[in-house]
This record gives sequence, C-alpha cells and structure tokens, in this order.
Amino acid sequence: MKKIVGGWFEKRWYRKDGRLAEPAEACLRLTERGYLEMLRRHQAHLRASRHRLNAFVISVGNITVGGTGKTPFCLWLARRLSAGGCRTAVLSRGYGRSASAVARVAPSLEGSGFADRYGDEPVLLAAALPGVSVWVGSARWKTGEAAIRCDGAEVIILDDGFQHLSLERDVDLVLLDGKNPFGNGRLLPVGPLREPVEHLGRADAFVLSDDGSGGEVSGNDDGGFPADPVAFPMAPIFRFRRRVRAFRQGFMGTRFPPNALEGKRVLAFCGIARPERFFNTLKSLGIWVCATLVFPDHHRFRPRDWGRIFSLARKSGASYLITTEKDLVRAPPALMPALISVELETDLGPDENRFMAFMAAKFRASRPGRPLCFR
Repeated sequence: MKKIVGGWFEKRWYRKDGRLAEPAEACLRLTERGYLEMLRRHQAHLRASRHRLNAFVISVGNITVGGTGKTPFCLWLARRLSAGGCRTAVLSRGYGRSASAVARVAPSLEGSGFADRYGDEPVLLAAALPGVSVWVGSARWKTGEAAIRCDGAEVIILDDGFQHLSLERDVDLVLLDGKNPFGNGRLLPVGPLREPVEHLGRADAFVLSDDGSGGEVSGNDDGGFPADPVAFPMAPIFRFRRRVRAFRQGFMGTRFPPNALEGKRVLAFCGIARPERFFNTLKSLGIWVCATLVFPDHHRFRPRDWGRIFSLARKSGASYLITTEKDLVRAPPALMPALISVELETDLGPDENRFMAFMAAKFRASRPGRPLCFR
C-alpha cells in the first residue's frame, strides 16, 4: 500500500493539471501546511545550533526530491579539486545505512554488505574517488571534523546539503532540472518541493541539469545543454549535462563504449527517483529495452527481487541486465558479473571555465592568499 500511494503522489508531482475534487484538494492543502510548519520548526532548530568547520565547505543540494544529478556532480567536483592538489572530503548522510556512527567509507567491491553499512551513494563515491575520503554520519559537522582530523581535509563537499542548515558553508550550489525545476510547485507530499521556492534566496549559484530530451542524461553530441527555465537574478547560473561515459560489466569490471549495446535486447531495472529518465536514456542510445522493473528509491534488493528480475529477463528474451551504478552496489557479489551498469559523467560544456572562476573567487574570499586549483 505504501508503494502504491507513494507512486500515485510521484506521478502527480510533475503535472501542473493534477487538481482533484475540492474536498481532496482541501485535505492536500492541509497536509502541505502541516509539512511547512514542521519544516519551519526544524530549520529554526538547525539554525540555533550552527557549526563552523576549519575548511572550505561546498554544499551541493537541491530543493526537490531526487533526480537532479547531485551525486554525479559531487563526483565531478571532488575529482577536479583533488586533481588540483586540494585535500578533499565528501560528506554524506548515508541514506538507508544500518549504522549511525560517523565512519569513513572503505572503498570496496563487496556490494550490498558495504551499501547497507554506509549507504549506496557513499559506496559509489568512495569506489570512484580513490584520492578523496568519503565520510558518512547524521551530524555533518561531526563527520566533517573527523575528515579534517583524520585526513587533513581542506575542502569539504556536502552531498545533498542544502537543507542541512546546522553546518555553515562557504558556497551553496543548488541543482535544478533545466526543464521542470519545481514540478507542480507544491510541497511534500503533494509535490516534489522539499521547501518553498523562495528559500532559494540562500543559494550562491544555480546549476541546471540537462533538459531531459534524451532522458536521464544527454547523448554524446555537442548539444543538449539546457536553457535557463526561469530568471534567478540573485545568483549566477551554470549549466551541465550528464552523459553516458561507458557501460561496465559489474561495478568495476570491463568497460564498453556507449554504442556497444545498440540494437541489443535488454532488461533495465532500477530503484531511483524518476526512473523513466534512465529507461529513456538507454532507448536514446539505440538499445532495445524489452522489459523494465522499477523499485523504490534506495531499494534494498532481496532474493525474491532477483528472482523477479531474472525470471522477467528469461520471459522477455533479454540478452543483458542493465541497471544504474547506485543500484548495482546493492547487488550480491556473486551476481555482479551478470549485471551491466551505466557509468555517467558530468559535462559543464561552455560554462566550465566560468564555474571554475566563480569557485576560485569564493575560495579567495574565504581563504585570502590561498588559491583554489581545478584540473
């Protein structure tokens, strides 16, 4: 029942013509007001106990639920900072992890066991960023202190940090969908907004993701960068797209070029926000998606789930099983060789140099006399 109700709401989040009969609408408005009141109290509590770290803190977040590419963008940013010589750490809440204590994520290919311990996105980041420390913990300031104390972190990136107001930051980057940034414009659970649009006044810059014409990511051509969906005069705007860099057998196995599966029959499955984008991406690459399975975001796959996946693959005649990197880290190690993951990369295109100059200026303002280097 929870999945059915949740799916019904999500389908309405990105529709602007989804009003119901007045009695139902009245109930939804009441739900929104209750959520907003709880949000105000929670944010007031966070602001009353703010902490400052002895590091340059960059928050990468959004104002909606999922689907804007925060983790791929954090990966790109951390990789560039680390290559430029900055001791960089990424902090994550570790959504869905079984433990609660502050912990450094150990790079591993052990799949679901490590994902349960740290969360799927932190495991993905740690495996992809060998020169960057990834830490998890519910209190980001405690997690950041550990990264500074143990790893000498100079730059800290908060993955999904816009709502984490208890930790002061030097730069607040907000990622928005370049085509439909606010969905139906309503707050949870009636819409996808985590907080009202006017709260975007806290942002230092906006980063717009691709317009979705190719699905979850843009293709490998030179176009596909989004147009500005709405004017944000209070902060600069940058644009980026996510591209399929390669396919991988397993998590860190053999890599294949994006056209390697063109015309092949595949079963695609995932547990992410807005899964249709993932499926559309595969189709835009000429892949024959003959069957799909959708699971809840951050889903913990059980044996019965794998039974469903392999059974549907046999019935549909699929030659390959494809999923996202985030979902793959929850697969048992024994199944890794049977699965193919989609490796994404972030591309800022013509905005890259301007974005780097913006970040360097913010760093100089916070740390006079010390340069911030990207590579």
